[in-house]
Parts: sequence; structure tokens; C-alpha cells
Amino acid sequence: MDRRSAFFTLAAGLLLVGCGAPSTTANNAGGVSGPSVPQAQQGQGLIVLYRPFIAKGGGLRFPLTMNGSSIGSLANGSVVTQNVAPGQYSIATSAPSVAGAVNVTTQIAEGQTVFIKGDTLLGYPTWRPNLVIVGEAQARREIAGM
Repeated sequence: MDRRSAFFTLAAGLLLVGCGAPSTTANNAGGVSGPSVPQAQQGQGLIVLYRPFIAKGGGLRFPLTMNGSSIGSLANGSVVTQNVAPGQYSIATSAPSVAGAVNVTTQIAEGQTVFIKGDTLLGYPTWRPNLVIVGEAQARREIAGM
């Protein structure tokens, strides 16, 4: 592939990544607000998995499992919520990369909300997922910016 073809291929790829950016909606104050986070249902806890939009590894979708059962996937700029009975939960994801699997375990109490942030890390031969439990203030700030 010559330099000109490589340049146009790279430019087309960057254009496609940019077109996949999630839209935002304006709030009444003229600012920008992201997805809302629901309250935990009565007698349950809430697990909120989110992934802020960034270009790094943007095309990678995280297939999610909770205690071995599929709960969907976490795309770039998305939020996944799960109301759960109080107890211990193990959330896992993986990608076709060396060391591409990650697992986070948390204990949920009635009325509690746990926030888990998804991110991508450099891997071989492709990006790999990362999940980390974060504080409520950080999570709500990042979700509001999505």
C-alpha cells in the first residue's frame, strides 16, 4: 500500500470513529446533560456500568456477564443498569486480546448503587477492556458529560 492509499484509509477510519459519537441533549439551563441514572427498585440494589466516549478503542464492545449470565454489552458512550437483589455479584468482560479478560466483584446492599466504569487499555493484537469500581461523584460527573 502506498502512502496516499494509507492516508485515505486512515482518514476514512477516523471519520467513521467520529461519526459514532453519541449525541447529547441540552438541559433547561443551556448546558449539556447525559443519560440519567435510575434509582434502585424497592428491596433491590442497582449496578450501573458505564463507558465514557473516547476514541481510544472506541470500536470495541464489551460483552458483559454477571454471575455467568449475559447482561448485554457496553459500547463506547453507553450506560447499562441492572437492578439486583442484595448479595455478591461478579461482573466480567473479555476481548480477543492477550490478557483480554477482566472481572470485578462487588457486594450490593438494599438501596445501594454501585458504579462500574469501563475503559480500554492497550493490548495485543487489539485493545482490551478494563472495569473498575468508582465513586458516585466521579461516575455521575462522567455520565452527565456523555
